[in-house]
Amino acid sequence: MVGDPLTLIAGVMREPLGRFFLVVTLAKGGRDLVLALATLGVTACGKPEVTHRASGPRRAHGR
Repeated sequence: MVGDPLTLIAGVMREPLGRFFLVVTLAKGGRDLVLALATLGVTACGKPEVTHRASGPRRAHGR
């Protein structure tokens, strides 16, 4: 939603096409990278965040 008006403003302000492509590519690439990492559950320290445990507590067999 925000990208289309910014594109229009950049055109009205006569932003050079090369610089415009560079800024848009970096911004969209950065956004997509953040979304991909968030989707994969990567935290700031670089390790996947464990949000749930699939099984209950482990118990020794035969007790």
